[in-house]
Amino acid sequence: MKNHTWAVAVAILVVAGVAQAQTKISVSEQCGRPTAEYTIQVGDHPGHVYRIEQTDCKEDPVLEIGGVAVKEHHSTGFIEMDAGKGTDRWFHVFLMANGDSVYARSEGTAEFDNLRFRSSTAKWTFEPGTGKFQGLKGGGTLNCHPGTGGFACQADGEYTLPGS
Repeated sequence: MKNHTWAVAVAILVVAGVAQAQTKISVSEQCGRPTAEYTIQVGDHPGHVYRIEQTDCKEDPVLEIGGVAVKEHHSTGFIEMDAGKGTDRWFHVFLMANGDSVYARSEGTAEFDNLRFRSSTAKWTFEPGTGKFQGLKGGGTLNCHPGTGGFACQADGEYTLPGS
């Protein structure tokens, strides 16, 4: 019985430590018109296209990860559009104020009206970053819609840094 009580106490401390290390993220993003974009008709039927685009984004409030502010955010995406629906995959590069980089991937579904973006939902996960962010882990959701000069998103989730 003594060993069982000790094991339960250790398990509670481990779980409490993990819960304390998670930091919540909730931020609005405004992404501008693509800085590069390519659309290719697949050719099997009208409206079935592949699209690659790259854009710059800003967060409000300024996104901080591990106490370090994001200085620049660039996103590159691949979208397959067909019959008003789409699947998309994006890679996000965050250049941090301390010179390190944070990376994230997102994958989701989107809706279009004659190739015009209407909305999207995605799940995102952090990839290993550089410097302080090498062991960064986390993820969440991303919901986007048309915005001024591009598109706007709401990103929510959580992350952990090693040693936090």
